[in-house]
Amino acid sequence: MKNKSVFLFALLTAFLWSCGGNSNEPDNNSSADQKSQETISNQYKSKKGVITADLPDGWNNKGKGPNTFSMYAYVADNSGDIYKDIKTFDYEEQLGEVEEVKVDDLPALTVKKKYMQNEKMLGQTWLVYNGVDIIEIVVQSQEANWDDNIANEIISLVKIHERTEGVVLLPNPKRKMNAKPDTYPEEFLSYFTDDFSSDSTLTISSVEKCTALFQFINDSIKEVNSENEEDKMKYLDSLAVVHGINNYESAIKIITVNNTAFKLFGTSMSFKEIDPNSEDFKISSEILTAIISQTGISENDMLFQYDNWEICDMLDKFLD
Repeated sequence: MKNKSVFLFALLTAFLWSCGGNSNEPDNNSSADQKSQETISNQYKSKKGVITADLPDGWNNKGKGPNTFSMYAYVADNSGDIYKDIKTFDYEEQLGEVEEVKVDDLPALTVKKKYMQNEKMLGQTWLVYNGVDIIEIVVQSQEANWDDNIANEIISLVKIHERTEGVVLLPNPKRKMNAKPDTYPEEFLSYFTDDFSSDSTLTISSVEKCTALFQFINDSIKEVNSENEEDKMKYLDSLAVVHGINNYESAIKIITVNNTAFKLFGTSMSFKEIDPNSEDFKISSEILTAIISQTGISENDMLFQYDNWEICDMLDKFLD
């Protein structure tokens, strides 16, 4: 899937508890402004309001419910490996397998655990990835009162208010995020102004659609069951269309431009160390010129990626 020219870069790069106040029924003389300022008496709100949940009747805004049920949520410590972070501690008994799920349309892991506090407890834990942080959400009760349906109802009410757009994958512990330069490398890019395309490829829409397409392919398709290349391409084209992209070739263009932009940013951090009058500088410039021209990347694509680094990084993971 990688554009072969991308590999030429090897020559150049060495690379988230404040509780809402009680709200009473307004009388007939309450103003509209007063109504808008009232909080929901059973709205749970985590610290800084990163997570909220309008809980059912019988629950309060501290996350306490009937029959010893409770919930809490916070931004958890992040070791860089979400699969290790959800591990069961010595004082806990894991019940069932860890599962990959979605919480408020964000990727998450979940597992049920049994443990002792003052008494035997059951709890369902979710670790949710918002693109930057890991958010831990727990619904628990005394073991005798546990009900999976209640836990599932509560998690379905959770809203996560801080997130990176386009997050569809859990973080991969084996892969670090592409390194972002501290400043936008205008001087470096100015060397290649005449080589950049005037047509832009990367947008929020194109990157999100392309990420969804390759996520589907990654999750659902091990191989296309046909030896006929034309049939394979027709199938891949149909998948691209379903995901809102004109054809599979267009998807390849998006992911290639995205990957090339990352490589250019990586190169920019080492390019400044090369003597502009040296033969190495000349050769490196010629290689970069060819890559930029062949890929059809634009300066707007570069600026878009710098301003939308995390969602572009999500797409780039499919080239690992």
